[in-house]
This record gives sequence, structure tokens and C-alpha cells, in this order.
Amino acid sequence: MQKNHWYMNSKNYNRMEHSKEILFFKHCNGQTTPEEDSLIREILSCSEESREEMEAVKKVTLLEKQIDELSRYDTKKGYDKMIQKAKKYRKHLSIRRSLLNICAAMALPLFISVTVLAYKNIEMKERLGHTCWQSVSAAPGAVISVELPDHTMAWINSGSSLSYPTRFKGGKRTVRIIGEVYFDVATDSRRPFNVITGTGLEVVAHGTQFNVEAYPDETEIETTLVDGSVSLLLGGEEKCILEPGESGTYSSDSKTLRIKQVNTEEKTAWINGKIMFRNAPIEEVFERLGRRYNTDFILHDPYNLSDRYRCRITFQDETIQQVLGYLAIAAPIRYESHSPVRQNGDVLERQKIEVWLEKR
Repeated sequence: MQKNHWYMNSKNYNRMEHSKEILFFKHCNGQTTPEEDSLIREILSCSEESREEMEAVKKVTLLEKQIDELSRYDTKKGYDKMIQKAKKYRKHLSIRRSLLNICAAMALPLFISVTVLAYKNIEMKERLGHTCWQSVSAAPGAVISVELPDHTMAWINSGSSLSYPTRFKGGKRTVRIIGEVYFDVATDSRRPFNVITGTGLEVVAHGTQFNVEAYPDETEIETTLVDGSVSLLLGGEEKCILEPGESGTYSSDSKTLRIKQVNTEEKTAWINGKIMFRNAPIEEVFERLGRRYNTDFILHDPYNLSDRYRCRITFQDETIQQVLGYLAIAAPIRYESHSPVRQNGDVLERQKIEVWLEKR
């Protein structure tokens, strides 16, 4: 018997390798065959360690079921019930105050229960030797920050996500991103920090500050270095080392990598809630505004005028209507907003704004 795998010579299992943990998880979920149940009984009869592992798997399975039950709680139905309850108190309390008190009393225990169960679930899986990953996403229009297990700080841009293990193990620290993330990497000369983009490009750093922009709907992935140094790898092979003030842009279409000097303040202003343009073409302006405001901009350029206009401006707290008003002063644009349409009666699609670039 080995720690992670169990071997058995028998009529049905001769020379077959079985993972104890897989068998245990299948058993706890009622998915084992009679032959596998017999094998499990024999495993448990041979080792106290295996019996302890089985108990741990039972606890993990139970926690996962409890988390699933809580996550499937119908919040809309619960909210409707709270509305009805609140109406009964109309004579004594305002509806607003009633709703706040009732909903807070219901939501806080639910939130605490899910959080505690999720934490215990991760803890139990780590005891079993699993590497647990978690993902953090930024809602459209929002920027969030998170501290990783090694004390690296990460800022996640609107509509982007970051996945990382609850504990970094082995000789390197690996994370995965979708969209745009800025990293301030904690120094660890023995363990490089690896960012996987899912496009073939990998960014490797030790202790440095850099921005990676890798949206799945774009063919170009850009890495901008603010401080320190990073290596850009393709297929596991190092292609270049960036210096501060440089960006490396990889094209998944042409499979090429180009290096250039950039304004790092412009590239990273978003982590402070700003969107900064410095000599930006009008197509890029509306592309970035679309991500910031969760809006689909449709640019019409019937006279091929877009090359004539470059944008130098900084936005922070302005509404989309204010932004469009400022842009209309600088360039001959006309725009029309379309109200979001509900899909399947519940979900609102993204707002659409058509923009026309016209002759003066």
C-alpha cells in the first residue's frame, strides 16, 4: 500500500491502480459499485490511516452538501416574504426600517453560515492534500483588490477575474487571470511568480509591479512593467525580459511579440478609479469606456475620420452621459442611447450606445 494509491490483486482488480480518495468520495456520494464497496471495506480493514481519511472525506462531503443547500436559497422568494411581513408593521414602523431589520436578521446568519462552511471545506480538503483554488471577480464598473497567500497584492479591473490557490506550494507561485489585473508581487527569490493568461503567454516575476491585460474577446495580450523586471514566456520558452516603462504585446493571431515604451501612468490609472487617455485613438477610447461602464459602443465612421482624432483626457467619477458630453466638445460626434432589454424576462442585457463620427 502507498499513501496516495492502493493496489489490489484480485479477479476484478488485478493490476489496477485505485485512488483511495476518489473511491472514498464516490462512496460518500453513493456512486460506487458493489465491487468498489467491497474494495473499500478491505482498504478500511487494513489501515487506521485509511479509516481516518474516510472520516475526513465524509466531513468534506457533508460540508459541500450544506454549502450547496444554502447557496440554492431562493433570495427573491425570501425578499417577497419580507415585503409582506413589513406591511404588517406599517402602522408602527416605516417599511424601510422594517425591511432593513428583518432582512439583516435573515441575511447575516446565512452569510456567516456559508462563509464558515466554505472555510471549513477548504481546510478539510487541504488536510487531505488537495490544492484548493478560489476565484475573485470584479463586477462591471468596479475595481477590487485582494491580498494573496504570499502577501502579493492584486487589483482586479471591471469584468475581470483572478484565480489562485489558497496556499502556494512547491517552487513557484502560479495564478490565472481573465481580463486585466495589476500585481504588486511580494519578493521571494526562491519562488517566481507566474501569471497564466490562457492564451499561451506566461508572465514570470519575482518581486515587481506590473499590469497584465488579457481579455478573452481580444487577440492581443499586453503586459506593462512599472517596476522591477518580468520575463515573457511562450510555450514555456523565455522570449524577452521587460524593463520598467516597457510593455510587451503578444498577438495570438500572428503569434508575434512586440516591445515598446509606454506611459505606465496611463496604463495603470484604473487601479485608482481613473480612466486616462494620452494620445489614444478614438476606437481605443470607446473600447475602454465600454469596459468601464459595462456598455457596448457601436462606432460609425462613414467618412473615415477616426485617424484624425486623438484623445487626451482623464475621467474618474463622471457618468457615461457626462463623458460623452465632454467627447462631443472635442470631436464631431453624435450619439444615441438604447435602453437595456430584458432577456428571458429577468436579465438585463448590456446598454448599447451608437456613436457617429461626422464632418464638422
